[in-house]
Amino acid sequence: MVAAFVVIVVIWRFLPAEMAPLEDRSNLRVNATAQEGATYEYMQQYIEELYQLVKKEVPEAEGIISMVSPGFAGTANNGNLRILLPGREKRKRSQQEIAENLSRSVKKLIGARTFVVQQQTFGSRRTSLPVQYVIQAQDIEKLKAAVPRFWLRQSESDIFSDR
Repeated sequence: MVAAFVVIVVIWRFLPAEMAPLEDRSNLRVNATAQEGATYEYMQQYIEELYQLVKKEVPEAEGIISMVSPGFAGTANNGNLRILLPGREKRKRSQQEIAENLSRSVKKLIGARTFVVQQQTFGSRRTSLPVQYVIQAQDIEKLKAAVPRFWLRQSESDIFSDR
């Protein structure tokens, strides 16, 4: 058993690691999260603004479905758009090119934190980004001070972008 474990470890170290490329599945999702306590009307207005932007930036879209998630006591700080694209052979731009262009455009909207998501090739989590962060602090005041600095540095990074 020990020999089998050693062989597994040795082989594991020499296997090349790679990520599967994203498949062009002819659909994108744009997720938006507003500040805590945002009203349903506020989020509905933001999603309408986002819809108009997507309609302009992605003229090849066959359909755009929008949704605002109702919350408790009249609040709703989440919404999304699902963009349905024609098949790859019927488009000039790839899904990746559309997503990259749209990601740059949605960053200019300031009403909510918005990002474009392409469905991952493997796995079933369709609504989240492939990398997620957990920020911890000893108390809420230190956390409040750390989060804005973290988001600023993350948004300036070429490695960690909301794509």
